[in-house]
Amino acid sequence: MAKNLKKFIQCGRDPAYLKNGDIITEELAWEVVGQEGYADGCLDQEFEITQSRIVEDVIGGEGVYETIYRESPDHPWQYIGLCAAGKDKNLAPIHAKTTYVCSKYRAKNEVELQQHIRDAVEACRKVHERGNIPIAPHLYWPRFLDDNDPQDRDYGIAAGLEALKRCDEMIVIIRQEGPEEEWISQGMQAEIAAAAKMGIEPQFIYIGKEKR
Repeated sequence: MAKNLKKFIQCGRDPAYLKNGDIITEELAWEVVGQEGYADGCLDQEFEITQSRIVEDVIGGEGVYETIYRESPDHPWQYIGLCAAGKDKNLAPIHAKTTYVCSKYRAKNEVELQQHIRDAVEACRKVHERGNIPIAPHLYWPRFLDDNDPQDRDYGIAAGLEALKRCDEMIVIIRQEGPEEEWISQGMQAEIAAAAKMGIEPQFIYIGKEKR
C-alpha cells in the first residue's frame, strides 16, 4: 500500500515515516521534492531520479537532497531518502530500512565457518550499499557467546528473533553446496518461520550453482 500525504501530515511530517524503497502517492512525491524538483524530474523525459533543490542536510561534508524514483511514467513513485546530488543511495539512517540477514553460521570445519562468515559480511555490505541498515546477530553473538554451549546458543537464537521484530525486511542467504537438505539450517528455518508470522516476506538470495 502506497504511503500518502494525509498520513504524512497526521504524523507531523515525521521524517521517520518515509523509508528507503517505500511506494508513495504522486501527491506525496510532490510534497517531498517540492514543485520545482518534481517538475524537473518528469520521467517522460530523461530523468530516472528526481531530487529537491533544497539541501536537507550535510553528510560527510556533502549536501544531500530528498530523492524519489520511478522506473517509468506507468510505475509508482518510490521514496529513496536523502541522497547526494544525482545519486540514488540513501545516506540518512533515519530513512533506512532495517534488514535482517539470515544465513548459516554453524559449520563442520573452520574453512566452512569462515565461508559462512564471509557470506554474511558480504550480504551486510550489499544491504548497506542500498542505503539500509543490516542486522546480522550471528556475526556478533559469537564475539561473546559460545555457540557450542546450549544455553548460549538458545539465548542467541531467541535474542536474534527479538531483533527480527524490529526489522522491516529479511534476506535469506542460501549457499548451494552439499546436500540440498543442509542448505538451510534449523536456526535459519526458525527465523524464516518467525518472519512469516510477523508478515515479513523473506527475499531469498542463492549463492553457488544455479537455483533448481
